[in-house]
Amino acid sequence: MPRLVDLPAELVQEVLSLLDPSSFYICLLTNKFLRQHALGSKNLLLHQLAQVPGDRSILPRIREDTLSLLLLFQKRAAKHLFNGVSQMTDINLWRTYPSMDRRISNILPWYDDYPCRVCGESKGDHSFTSKPSNRHVFLEVPAKNAVLQIHILKENCTGNGPFEMSYIISQESLWGHQSTTSGTRNGQSREVLQIAWQGDCPIGLCVPTPTLAILSGHSYLSEVELVIVRLHTHFGPRIQARYNIKAPAEAQAVAALAFTPEGDPTITWQCRYHCYKFVKYSSSKNLDGSHHFTRTHETMLYADDVAPDRITHVQIRRGMAIFFPRLFQMPFWVGRMHLDPMWDRMIFSRQEISMPAGVAGVTTSRQGIYLTQRHLHKLLDADMNQHELCVNAVLKLFISRDEYHMTTGGLALQGAYIVKTICASDSSCKGFDPLAATNGRLYYVYVARLADTPSLENLPTIGLKVAVSPRSYRIALAAWRTLKIYSINPKVFLSSDRSSYGSDYGNASTYCDAYPTNAWRSGYYNNYTREEEHVVLEPVALLSTGVIHAMRWINEDELWALTDEGVCQWNVGVWATDDIDYGECQQSFFGLLTVVSPHDIITKDTLDKLQANIAPDNLSKAETCVLLVHSNLCDLRFNDIFKACLRNVTKYTSKSPVKPVAGHAKESSDKECDRFPLIPPNNSSIGGSQISEMRLKTL
Repeated sequence: MPRLVDLPAELVQEVLSLLDPSSFYICLLTNKFLRQHALGSKNLLLHQLAQVPGDRSILPRIREDTLSLLLLFQKRAAKHLFNGVSQMTDINLWRTYPSMDRRISNILPWYDDYPCRVCGESKGDHSFTSKPSNRHVFLEVPAKNAVLQIHILKENCTGNGPFEMSYIISQESLWGHQSTTSGTRNGQSREVLQIAWQGDCPIGLCVPTPTLAILSGHSYLSEVELVIVRLHTHFGPRIQARYNIKAPAEAQAVAALAFTPEGDPTITWQCRYHCYKFVKYSSSKNLDGSHHFTRTHETMLYADDVAPDRITHVQIRRGMAIFFPRLFQMPFWVGRMHLDPMWDRMIFSRQEISMPAGVAGVTTSRQGIYLTQRHLHKLLDADMNQHELCVNAVLKLFISRDEYHMTTGGLALQGAYIVKTICASDSSCKGFDPLAATNGRLYYVYVARLADTPSLENLPTIGLKVAVSPRSYRIALAAWRTLKIYSINPKVFLSSDRSSYGSDYGNASTYCDAYPTNAWRSGYYNNYTREEEHVVLEPVALLSTGVIHAMRWINEDELWALTDEGVCQWNVGVWATDDIDYGECQQSFFGLLTVVSPHDIITKDTLDKLQANIAPDNLSKAETCVLLVHSNLCDLRFNDIFKACLRNVTKYTSKSPVKPVAGHAKESSDKECDRFPLIPPNNSSIGGSQISEMRLKTL
């Protein structure tokens, strides 16, 4: 049998032309002989380029150069996951503790996801912007324990794992002696019930630093304790407030915990009789200087003919409370503030999560899963008598398994669809919030369908997980151990150019289609299957290392997930080499966070717990032990604990002196304190309590 290298060049090129783009990409990547044959045929490269999504108008200087055509093919193939992703994906798994509570633990961005993603540029663009960042945190909550471990994602995932354990927040260490909700009662130990994260806002509309809310208590819910912690970039965690909250009498469980944009915590209680109670808590100051929470109870009742689905996640956006069910990450209920400011309540309504069947139409504003948006400024529409028109186009993902539309009773779309909603204005160019409920009636059109999704009729109890990349070029769907990713180009669906995408951005001198209905007018998706008026996007299945409980795109090529095996990373970029690696998450930590209140009664049991936190096993791995206390530093009870801790620390540290930090060092009369400079940051009043932080620098 003749070898491939012995065949004539014409036959080799014909064989290569029969390959699909993904196989052709792998051949170019792994075989120099085939790469030379590809560089020798311009027609072969043009044929393969025609099978990959992209602009059909290629510049003459690129069309006549085979090397430029080869680079263009590789770029487009990698952009649309035709680079052999199913064979070349790098998989890294770092195992965590088996006892980790995967229902609460999560991977979250340091910067908030909202304001939203924006695609495209135009004159007079009123869209929101967001600051790109790879800074993420992994919040690990051990099951049946009142401890929260905060890991920071490192830039280079080498050595002991991708995450560096930065802080351990232990509520049991010092509160067990004085809180009625702490310790062990009736054989049940205290545990973390829910956590909420509010990221750092990149443009200054929200809190300046990330905020963490920790709700802990017993599983039978008599009283719970809510702790608000701010994560300062330089000073680490700082306690903002700590409150004892009495659960409603009818409450059975804590469904969700969330923050308002103003930083106030909200708790959604799951009650009896198929209802939920939504409570917003605001900090108020008493006459004696102490603080308490004021709350407003809101009840949501399900209709008898609607099967309730358990709510597991809540988002608060601009006066709206959006509730997500367990099975779908789609808005299930929406609560809006009443227009009358004297009526401090929210009006709750069931959200329509399905779209009516048909190519296009007019509908009211719907939430969906936001992808991206674009503002087309002052377009000239020939159908409107040369009138200037501003158009806001928004892409959203809708997932539904309803056979019939809830509102009209007609047929509904089943599956996962990308829908473009268009809001036009000919009066003035105003800012557009795609998540607001006041956008009125919108024109919508289906532009794409996600094919071969995980079975929506047989979902696991943990539901369907959805993740969208920061620039909305990747969508990941996961159900149990099934993981599929999709590649899209959102700019194509939002383009206003009639001819070829990329040459026009909607300036005032070009006629543009204000209501484009086809996604392939420029020929971008000519090679894809079309159904009616939308394009069908095929997925790429990835190997899963376990049951997926949560996932998030760090960038356009890295997908991270929390599985029953640990933290898993998939790299689908051009530098992937089919490398599968297993390791252990780093268990050393950078700092320890505990709390002492001025009103605490210090006992020997408390002292033993505090000393145990800086035991030799922990201390040998720690760079910094952080002791966070409320004001009243001169209290003798605190001094006794502090000196005892220092004696314990000095047993396991070297005798090399530590240079005090200029302007922050404070001398101590205790000999063993001389080796550890006291470094308090500027005292600030947060939540009515003066808070000071001391760091014991170990060597």
